[in-house]
Amino acid sequence: MAEWIGELDEFFKRQREASLLDEEIKESLAPIAEEFHTSVVRPAFRELKQGLEGLGKRVECTHSAGAAMDSIRVFGEGDAEEITYTITAEVSDRGITVLQHSRFTSKRDWKQYNFQSSLKPPTGVMSGSEIKGLKKEYIIERFLEAYKEAIGYVK
Repeated sequence: MAEWIGELDEFFKRQREASLLDEEIKESLAPIAEEFHTSVVRPAFRELKQGLEGLGKRVECTHSAGAAMDSIRVFGEGDAEEITYTITAEVSDRGITVLQHSRFTSKRDWKQYNFQSSLKPPTGVMSGSEIKGLKKEYIIERFLEAYKEAIGYVK
């Protein structure tokens, strides 16, 4: 057998092993991302919903089954949507990327604005222990920051 064939065979074996390791890492992080949504994001959104409804807002909370994604939508006067705020947790072999996305329509120019950023900059990618350190209060603070910005921009 030619030497290059043996080298290439060895290269392909290492590539398959690395791919399997990446999959194992992703599989170990997926339950952590789901637990983050179940035990942190959804309770935060429920608390926000209850509080905002007490202040006269109509609020909808949704989550994607099987995906680490939750949204909260707030409606104002005349049932006009004031903001949609979404948190996603994307799992990769490098860690978990938690993103926040806000969408709102300006009443000034009737244009729709979308903003997306890491929930916990500057790294973007978090380890399992870092995501476990995020608390409900932190999620509420991030939402309120986005909501106040949207409302301030709208007026």
